[in-house]
Amino acid sequence: MANLKEYIATNLTFSRVRLGFSQKQLAQLSGLPLSCIQQLEAGKKFPKAEVFERLSEALGRKPCEFLYEGDEWENRDHMDNLAGLHIILTEKINDLLKKTIRRRLGI
Repeated sequence: MANLKEYIATNLTFSRVRLGFSQKQLAQLSGLPLSCIQQLEAGKKFPKAEVFERLSEALGRKPCEFLYEGDEWENRDHMDNLAGLHIILTEKINDLLKKTIRRRLGI
């Protein structure tokens, strides 16, 4: 089992790279010094709560997601995809029901 700094380092780097950001861009987006980003990604520093919040906002993640273990990211992505599909399908079904009801009522 990895320690917390390693989870944070791995997940921070994963999130940043996945969005196509450089360390410098993440530093600018989060308002944190580049050296802070570098130390966090190297597992040399443990972030304070305020740093977690800034990184989470900049990367569109919840603070707890920086503590995920490997396959938890994949599970999270699948859940996000399913939730998105559920919303789309619900909207389409509602639209079809409205059209059917209007047609049958002659509206």
